[in-house]
Amino acid sequence: MPTSASAIKPWKAIVAMADKNRAIGLNGGLPWRIPEDLAFFKQTTSGHTVVMGRRTMEEIKKPLPRRHNVVITSQQNLPAPGFTVIHSLAELDGLPDKGELFIIGGAQLYAETLPVCSELFLTHVKGDYPGDTFLPPFEQLFAPVETLRESDEIKVVRYRNKALLPNE
Repeated sequence: MPTSASAIKPWKAIVAMADKNRAIGLNGGLPWRIPEDLAFFKQTTSGHTVVMGRRTMEEIKKPLPRRHNVVITSQQNLPAPGFTVIHSLAELDGLPDKGELFIIGGAQLYAETLPVCSELFLTHVKGDYPGDTFLPPFEQLFAPVETLRESDEIKVVRYRNKALLPNE
């Protein structure tokens, strides 16, 4: 069900997904290693706030440099040096302003936040990659706005929440 425009947050989601099967993860990591996509992620999120779930935090192991790193978890007393730990999405509104807020995974956090994110930066990974973690459906919520870059391996598209677009 579409979200009303008044419920949309200024949050942005950023993720890479295999086009063939929607895979975003495999065995706690990325199913691919594509330097161009990693460079886009770093360039886009540097100087901003990145929000992740506990498993994503455990996978990256240490805070991403030049970003305010936030982890959402239900786990109390989580050892997370260098991370701001919160326990609900409502707490995101109380964080100090440190640039834009990017949701960076994993699948459960995307499922909870995509309906209220204003934008989605999606790297479509071309080719066939196995996965055990998949991006929830987003197509009914977002419309493509522009292609930011494209190569033989990837196509990066910026999507806008349909609730924020003028009615056709």
